[in-house]
Amino acid sequence: MAKHIYHCGIHSAFGVVVSGNPEPAWSDDQHHDACGLALAVGILVDDATVTIENVERHLASGEKLEDGILKGAGEIALPAMVSTFCICIVFVPMFSLSGVARYLFVPLAEAVMFAVISSYVLSRTLVRR
Repeated sequence: MAKHIYHCGIHSAFGVVVSGNPEPAWSDDQHHDACGLALAVGILVDDATVTIENVERHLASGEKLEDGILKGAGEIALPAMVSTFCICIVFVPMFSLSGVARYLFVPLAEAVMFAVISSYVLSRTLVRR
């Protein structure tokens, strides 16, 4: 049962992030968005996995369901937020580019930043036991 919940949480978080991409599907920049989401897939899965595994660890030690969820998610909230901000900070300088470089890299940076921030929010809210 735990593995089923684990997979559902990861798939639902990934689906929400991908479907919530702010760039419309008919945009010329959609291939840049797809590249950005491809870069962020590891982080998307990692946020959900770390949350679920930490909650499972608390539940396996005999804690009540609600206490295990709150403690497990609470312990990793700050480290996950710092990780998310570090990834976003790396892409901020791309917004100062101009010309062709801006056209190429800003959509990629937007997609990665949106996906990573969405992944953090979803791992704090949607992905639970």
